[in-house]
Amino acid sequence: MAKIQRRSLKMKPIVAIVGRSNVGKSTLFNRLIGSRRSVVENQPGVTRDRVVADSVISGRDVTLIDTGGMTFGDAGDDIEMQVRLAVKEADAIVALFDVVDGCLAADHQLVRFLKRSGKPAVYVVNKVDSEKRARNLVDFYELGVDFIPISAEHGIGIGDATETLLPMLPNASEQDALEVDESIRFAILGRPNVGKSTLVNSVLGYERVMVSADPGTTRDVIDTNFVRNGRRYQIIDTAGIRRRSRVETRIERYSGYASIRAIEHANLICLVLDAREGVTEQDQRILSLAIDRGRGVIIVMNKIDLVTKLELEQRLSDCRQTFAYAAFAPVLTLSALRRTGLEDLFRTISMVNQNWRRELTTTQLNQIVAAAYEAHPPKLGKNHRQIKLYFAAQQGSCPPKIIVKCNAPGQLPASYRRYLERAIRNAVALDGVPIRLRFTRDIKGQTP
Repeated sequence: MAKIQRRSLKMKPIVAIVGRSNVGKSTLFNRLIGSRRSVVENQPGVTRDRVVADSVISGRDVTLIDTGGMTFGDAGDDIEMQVRLAVKEADAIVALFDVVDGCLAADHQLVRFLKRSGKPAVYVVNKVDSEKRARNLVDFYELGVDFIPISAEHGIGIGDATETLLPMLPNASEQDALEVDESIRFAILGRPNVGKSTLVNSVLGYERVMVSADPGTTRDVIDTNFVRNGRRYQIIDTAGIRRRSRVETRIERYSGYASIRAIEHANLICLVLDAREGVTEQDQRILSLAIDRGRGVIIVMNKIDLVTKLELEQRLSDCRQTFAYAAFAPVLTLSALRRTGLEDLFRTISMVNQNWRRELTTTQLNQIVAAAYEAHPPKLGKNHRQIKLYFAAQQGSCPPKIIVKCNAPGQLPASYRRYLERAIRNAVALDGVPIRLRFTRDIKGQTP
């Protein structure tokens, strides 16, 4: 029996920051990620859409979610639904209160809501940056939970909060070292009603998930293992990622928290588009999310049976133009309802998965880089300095990670970095996968 190759696929715990409006959630979020990612204003309701970013907390890689303010008003409220979705998908919660406002009824509601959710939570009272404000902490004892005083703006107490959060995250043995064997795990992603569930059912040959013409029918991530032509697969169906409604119905603009987790569980993703609508901003967001996380990507134009040949050609042209930054991603056409194009889809999935795991030899890489350098050396750097490339080697796969040593990496133009990536792609079939190309300084090497 052939030995099964196993690779470690890093999984990041999800931490959601929740609380009323204007308690400092975005300020804390920015503090934890080390940059000004969320908009911070001294007025309630600034954060409406979810904001997601990766960070390191007490040595652990995590995905942080900044959320809008909880009001505990209309259950169908757009922002409220976003927060509830974030809590549902999170592994741990940071609940924020405002020492200036004091302990309000909404704070009690938040504590009760989080206790019902069953999710571990760190309770934090923010804006405690003076002795006068610290005296107001006594009001928060009525919540019946342990809390930590902090000032997100001034960085006070952040270490105490993160040290309390750390034990609540899944153990590394449970989450960070998920083993992926030779089976191919691929996630079906896309906006609601583009035919994701129909595609899943067509792939499996039976109705595994409910199919409806109503957008957003699929609410949870659904994993199914199956074998096709002797190869093992796991297909991951996800809830639709919504766009902002143009009507007055209150639906969530982005219900993709489960999709974030699905991306990190998958080797590759299939982004499903509706041939009648073409590419939207949400589609670009999904694809960028998958590329940022180093997953293989395939773009699938579905429902081609509902458009004319001329319309399909226009949609494909628009697709390639919009996704020019991901020109390495294969673009396929199919009809999930009529089960056409599935063989091509599986051939492409197998190819992208193989490329995702690809390991190139050092000799091969140095030959490619040397040929590219000889054909088109970079322009002179500062003080008319010649930038030299010395050595190239692969330092990992899933996706391929390549390091290039040179004498002045900081002076190497972004355009030349892209040129080298294209040279590697042209020489080695790496369709469907991003390449992690890193340049480091080495003044003693020899040109390849």
